[in-house]
Formats: sequence, structure tokens, C-alpha cells
Amino acid sequence: MYYHIMMYGPLSAGIAYAIGDILGMMIFPSGSFFPGFTLTAFLTGVAYGLVLYKKPKTWGRIILAVCIVCLGINLCLDTVWLHILMGQGYLALLPTRILKVAVMIPIQTILIGIVWKKIVIKIAKPSEIIA
Repeated sequence: MYYHIMMYGPLSAGIAYAIGDILGMMIFPSGSFFPGFTLTAFLTGVAYGLVLYKKPKTWGRIILAVCIVCLGINLCLDTVWLHILMGQGYLALLPTRILKVAVMIPIQTILIGIVWKKIVIKIAKPSEIIA
């Protein structure tokens, strides 16, 4: 999926993430379908695409993209969806969600950097690569 967000732009990345969310829910159902999480998936692809598509893949830009997604979308928006679904208070959900985000930011940053520098550059056409 990281290849897609860096090579095909925000709209197609958002659509791919949303389709992936829907397919994942159909293939591996773990509860009832909630469109809020599909919206989150779409916005994740759009955010990564806006920050990384046709731009240099510097560590600073990768960190920015991951922080926008993890802090803005996953922490805030997903917590709202969980609040709606579970009926728990928003603030009651935050401590564990903050811990998850704190763990995921470095993991996602490193993975995106490695995927770009070690894999995508080797399989992409030279005209598609922007350092």
C-alpha cells in the first residue's frame, strides 16, 4: 500500500485505501461495518498522497505525513468513531489511543522510508521517481 500512496497521488490512494477497508471487512469481518472507518481509510490515503506524491521523499516529509495521519486522523477521527460505536466517553478512550499512536509513528515512518529507498526506487520507472 505504501507504494501506491507515493506513486499514484492522493485521490487514487484514498480510493485504494477505502476499497482495501471495504474488502478487508468483507473478507475478515470482525464486527459490523461502520462507514466512519472507511472514511478514515480514504482520508489516510489522501493525506499520504498530498504530502508524498511527486515530492522528494525526505525523512522530514515522511514524518510529517505519518504525524498528520496518526495524530490527526487516527487519534482524533478514529476516537470519535469508537465513541459513537461504543458509547464510551471520548476522553476515556484517549489514553490507550495515545499509546498506540506513540508506538505507530516511528514504526510507520521507518517502514515508509525503507519501502521507498529499498523497494520502490528499484521497481519504479525512472520518470516516476522523485528522490
